Amino acid sequence: MRIHYNRKVYIVAPMITRGGVTTWINKVMQALRIENISYNVSLINNSSLLGLHLEDLLRSIQQCNSLVIYFGSIPSIGHLIDKMKGARIVTFVSGHPVYELLSVIKDNRYSLRTRIGASALLSHLKAFSRIHTVDMWVCHTLTACEEINVDRFVLLKQFVLPSEIETFSKLREKYDEDSKYNRENQTVTIFSYMSYADLPSLNIKHLRKIFNDIRKRVVNKSVRFIVEDPHIKEPIKLDIGFEVIGRMSRHEFYRTLASSDLFIEITLDEELRLTSLDAGLLGIPISKITVNYFRDRRDFDESIIIDSPNIKRFIDDILEYIKNIDYYKPEYSKKVREFIITKRSWNAVKHPFINIIKSYIKG
Repeated sequence: MRIHYNRKVYIVAPMITRGGVTTWINKVMQALRIENISYNVSLINNSSLLGLHLEDLLRSIQQCNSLVIYFGSIPSIGHLIDKMKGARIVTFVSGHPVYELLSVIKDNRYSLRTRIGASALLSHLKAFSRIHTVDMWVCHTLTACEEINVDRFVLLKQFVLPSEIETFSKLREKYDEDSKYNRENQTVTIFSYMSYADLPSLNIKHLRKIFNDIRKRVVNKSVRFIVEDPHIKEPIKLDIGFEVIGRMSRHEFYRTLASSDLFIEITLDEELRLTSLDAGLLGIPISKITVNYFRDRRDFDESIIIDSPNIKRFIDDILEYIKNIDYYKPEYSKKVREFIITKRSWNAVKHPFINIIKSYIKG
């Protein structure tokens, strides 16, 4: 017997989002539908801080809900009204909001208005985390929740939906010819994706150094680095074989990813972003640096991805992979895909989060 949770659930999401945040919001909403949890959605215009709060305040006055779920890392002021009405408040944390907001505040390239807005958002985040008006914060990683200094949180790791597993299986077959062409031409293609967000991670300068060190030491093969940076509009060739390109269409992104021999995840903590999960489902081996402080927090190890504690070791590990690519690529390809399907599917990661959500709806 399937239980339908029909009590009033309201999702509040920012109207203007980019990249992974947009994908994540849509993915969580699909996952809630899989769990037979119905909801209403309010897209709040976040082009101005004042407008954001006023819109949500009006929403909270007009609506009466048992559960309000916020996306965007910071609940707006309407949640205080919801709380007084007896609603439970859940807030999703995306990226590293404290790090990102501090970066904006300190960067003179941003306008004074933007920096003041970032300062106000940071103050709101710190205030709401201290007064405990949020019943539960939802984070991808322990590191993200530690950063905002909250004690009431649940981890919901980046995950893939059942429909995505099926879709990516078809994409693997579709793009297989491109990877065969690269193997025949002895070209090793390494792909990486930057981020709209300002994360504590590898940047273009780091990747360029890694590429140049690898190219100097590789024997009998050519190496090609492709980096997608959604901030730029025109491709940039920084070195022979090293190209930075702007935002690609979904088709171009998947084709480039599927024809690659290795994907570099730029985060330095224990997180694997959605682009890494895309790569893994396509059977593309993943490499990253996880610095020592975060290594005990991983749910993966070096048998699943190439995971190094520092740049020097990272370069050596990639060189070893390239040298014996005919052995390592199919091994890592198989293991990373199995890891994502068994450990990062919705059914594998959902229970701590969904149990809390259902308890809030029933209560």
